[in-house]
Amino acid sequence: MKLVSDIRKIVVPRQLRVGVVSDSQLTPYPHKTPTTFERNLLAACRTMKALGCNFVVYAGDICNRASKRGYETYKRCFDAAFGEDKPVVLSIMGNHDYYFHPCPRRLFERELGQSPWTHYVVNGWHFIGASPDGCGMHRGYSRVRGWLERELTAATSDGSSRPVFVITHNAPRGTVYGSDRWGDDSLAGLFDAYPRVVNFSGHTHYSLLDERSFWRGRFAAFNTQSLSYVEMEKGKANGSVPPLAHSAPMGYVMDLEGDTATVMRYNMLTGKEELPERRVILPARGSAPSS
Repeated sequence: MKLVSDIRKIVVPRQLRVGVVSDSQLTPYPHKTPTTFERNLLAACRTMKALGCNFVVYAGDICNRASKRGYETYKRCFDAAFGEDKPVVLSIMGNHDYYFHPCPRRLFERELGQSPWTHYVVNGWHFIGASPDGCGMHRGYSRVRGWLERELTAATSDGSSRPVFVITHNAPRGTVYGSDRWGDDSLAGLFDAYPRVVNFSGHTHYSLLDERSFWRGRFAAFNTQSLSYVEMEKGKANGSVPPLAHSAPMGYVMDLEGDTATVMRYNMLTGKEELPERRVILPARGSAPSS
């Protein structure tokens, strides 16, 4: 699988404020009224607009199954919320974005106008968007790993000490909440040699309000939860998907200033910051991250 690097340098005129969300799982079927998941995505877009996000990172599973209708809904929500003042958007594919389509990557590229594998440098900050190579749940990056290593080498050779943000759909196993069950073995050890890496992943749907959704080891990692529904471990009284699981779409808002990233947790339906006392501050390399 040959992937070609395309490093895009982008300048945003204001201080960089980034929204990070995932997993809207939009339906391929027509509905007379918007589905709950479409309403959640629209609410998230409106919240990010109201909060002044000028860059949006989307960590995969845009569609519940790969479809032109799903991507059209995705674009329509951004258009309705942001109007002419659209942010820069970096989207990746998730495993659901491969389902039941003969050419899912081509569909993604055609509908969103970008590659599934991107490297944006926005106001000097590196964002590497790495879609999985297929719909594999636990080994989705076997053929992408070499490309990721090349991009990480380029990003960490820039003379800066800023965090390097890597967006994957699957989480490396043994990191964030839910990665014991849903983690990706083909990402194991990949980021260990790059202490500047901050990995955002979707896929698990596990709550980002749980303290385990932020992980620190040789690098840092966040679980984004989802905009569709929240899930929990097996063995709960109501099953792994609790009642009203769709009623709290969550995501992050991140302020990048100087060499510091401040990560905040937001309810994307209410527009309220949750757990402000647990904001995560990621400083330049050389001092320990704090939360």
